[in-house]
Amino acid sequence: MFTALYQAFLDVLAPRICLICGALLTDERVPHCLGKYVCTRCFDRLSPADVSEALLAGISSHFRGDELAISSITARFQREFSSETSQESIHEDSAPISLLLYALKYHGMQGLGRSLGQELGYCLQILNQTSYDAIVPIPIHSARERERGYNQSLRIAEGIADIVNIPVEKDAVVRHTYTLSQTYLNVEERKNNVKNVFSVGRRGNALKGASILLVDDILTTGSTLNACAMTMLEYGAQRVDAATVAKA
Repeated sequence: MFTALYQAFLDVLAPRICLICGALLTDERVPHCLGKYVCTRCFDRLSPADVSEALLAGISSHFRGDELAISSITARFQREFSSETSQESIHEDSAPISLLLYALKYHGMQGLGRSLGQELGYCLQILNQTSYDAIVPIPIHSARERERGYNQSLRIAEGIADIVNIPVEKDAVVRHTYTLSQTYLNVEERKNNVKNVFSVGRRGNALKGASILLVDDILTTGSTLNACAMTMLEYGAQRVDAATVAKA
């Protein structure tokens, strides 16, 4: 009772709006996990990502021979642009799903990360891709985590765990090198930017002989995911699959 009244009070002071279109959000029950952040109309317009086989095939061309460390990739949404968006104006935050990821990473909306993770968790459950020993979020450098206050991939991983009931190992891998943003780098620059930046953390023993689900917010070329997966395989992980909220 008190929680409902408190939420009603907050809604008067700061009404909840859709992060995509700005419409006021109602308390109606919605058949998805993003009801606190996205209106039903905008949610229905979010494009689903391609199937896992197509996603893996899409990034495999970036890696030679045994360089590819990821066995499978699943994404929930596809980043797309409206028909009114010109090629010249396209940038990282032009698409609806990018607005949500931007809010998660730069506006402190940690609860959004968990909700996005729950959506991804239901997707994995439907695809019967839940046979893992642990979920590992892509780590960010400690300096960046202090700056942001949290690791957005960890929040997504926690949301997945809510649905599939698999433990999250947030300290299995660490990022020991502070790197440039990958946003404006080409494929080879991305690979070099994340080369040898990951190492085993204090919970590294959880990787040995384990089947791991590696989690990040967005899949672009797969360079970051693959570099982290390679570190885990070298330390003894049996298999590493990847899951992201979106495919760029």
